[in-house]
Amino acid sequence: MKTIELLSPAKDIETGIAAINCGADAIYIGASNFGARKNANNDIASIEKLIKYAHLFNVKVYITINTIIYDNEIEDVEKLINSLHNIGADAIIFQDLGILNLNIPPIQLHASTQTDNRRIEKIFFFEKIGVKRVILPRELSLKQIEEIKLATNIELECFIHGALCMCYSGQCYFSLATTSRSGNRGDCSQPCRLKFSFYDNKNNIIAKDKHILSLKDINLSANIEQLINIGVSSLKIEGRLKDINYVKNITAYYRQIIDNVLQNKKNGQKPSEGIISLNFSPDPEKTFNRGYTDYFSNNRPKKLITELNTPKSIGQSVAKVIAIYQKSIKVELFVHDLVNGDGICFSDKNNELKGFYLNKIEKDLIYTDLTKDVNIGTILYRNYNIVFEKQLNNPKYATRKIAVNIDIEQRRNELYLKIYNDNCFSEISTNDFEIANNTSTKFIDQLRKTGDSIFVVQNINDKTTVNYFFKTSVINEIKRNLIAQLEQKLIKNYKIQNSIINSNKINYYLKEIGYKGNIANQKAANFLKDRNTKILERSPEIDGLKINYEIARSKYCILYELNLCNGKQKKGATKTYTLKSKNKNYKVNFDCNNCEMIIFLI
Repeated sequence: MKTIELLSPAKDIETGIAAINCGADAIYIGASNFGARKNANNDIASIEKLIKYAHLFNVKVYITINTIIYDNEIEDVEKLINSLHNIGADAIIFQDLGILNLNIPPIQLHASTQTDNRRIEKIFFFEKIGVKRVILPRELSLKQIEEIKLATNIELECFIHGALCMCYSGQCYFSLATTSRSGNRGDCSQPCRLKFSFYDNKNNIIAKDKHILSLKDINLSANIEQLINIGVSSLKIEGRLKDINYVKNITAYYRQIIDNVLQNKKNGQKPSEGIISLNFSPDPEKTFNRGYTDYFSNNRPKKLITELNTPKSIGQSVAKVIAIYQKSIKVELFVHDLVNGDGICFSDKNNELKGFYLNKIEKDLIYTDLTKDVNIGTILYRNYNIVFEKQLNNPKYATRKIAVNIDIEQRRNELYLKIYNDNCFSEISTNDFEIANNTSTKFIDQLRKTGDSIFVVQNINDKTTVNYFFKTSVINEIKRNLIAQLEQKLIKNYKIQNSIINSNKINYYLKEIGYKGNIANQKAANFLKDRNTKILERSPEIDGLKINYEIARSKYCILYELNLCNGKQKKGATKTYTLKSKNKNYKVNFDCNNCEMIIFLI
């Protein structure tokens, strides 16, 4: 039966463990270098600790090496991948094609969304050479994903939640052009979150000082069943820079949705082990979000996919201002659980986001020093829920336990205790007991108590015919040994699925590639040359950006967003618009035939 994987992000080991406890089937995490999130790196020892914990639950751990690589880094990358294979990493998520040409062990390779997997031909190429999985662009519709699945046999991974990039992943040079910091090197400065003004070809202003490129967050919770029906193997949450409470909440939220879908399906199951118990109610509205969109999953959305006034999290609407006093405001409450310590934000009279922490609320009266910044009708939002955060910070926020049984048998003068589940068992014997005159359940009751271990005892089958007495210290030692042995066996029995790249020189799907091929090292260049592809230019990080270079191409369209698209631009006809941010200008064209927006360096 096929498995449906919930894949969660982790910026560090603590976040990874939290994601596992909340129901993740797999974790992706950065290593010491070469990850697409420069500030989310981890050493080998930390990753090994996470892997051991994950593998207890049959949870996989994928390592991101998803940046382009320079020639002087190739040897370090080879060593890193070998080290990751040695500690039991399940797969490498890669961007640079040079990795396909390295001397590395048979570890599974997943093609990052940074490899720009929009075209079926490219995905089919990856399948033919032995790449195990392709991570799809966020811009694809459900129909396009289904077409890819019908045309290929490779595993497909799909983003279901988190931040959106304005540009196609791996094809954005906006940050490089504005700050010399490259997204393809894991150091995006996020210029798309800044304010821009937008002008037409006659220099008439269309939008002034708006976050016109800052997209909302994707939320495909309503499409989970469809994605499973299509045949997507892995459902991915974005967020290797997100805090631990965000990861707890969102992982638990999608665990519940996926489990509800799988309960009614005969062709899919969870690949990992463990019974998850939560001490909070997951709610994606209560942690960081820029507002939600299903993006292009059901074709081009009619609702706005940007939040023009702010790139920050505004949270849930909780009240509307109905009266303004000197030190307080009277509100119509939409919720009735506001408490001191909650974070409140709103758009002021200049459409700037402002906020404050609640320190006094009396029924429908909120006290604040910002009364001059609100109007009658202003909507207040809660972007920090102190009660919810306390629940997530509680050490007992969630538990994940593997159900086991214990059998007790007597063989001559010894008792044999066996602890087991469907996949593994351990057994020990002891003669450190006395025959008792009276029946006692103390021993059985104590065996059931597994404390902070990862196991929960469902059944104890006592097959003995005599009564026995154990000291409490002996019982505890027996439990410790049984649990320790079973944990060691679970890790030892974990099967890592190896994979190798096909050494045959299968032709690449393109005859030639330019700077957007992101070739930054000789290993990548040779990989393509051996497959009859001509390299016209190396990556802009090597050769630099030139005037009139395309620095961003997007399915997101400013004209459509502002309700200015008529969809009637003739083939070859181009209207030029301008984006302005401070002292920098960028040319914007619209390819209406392909329904795309293009930003150029000028």
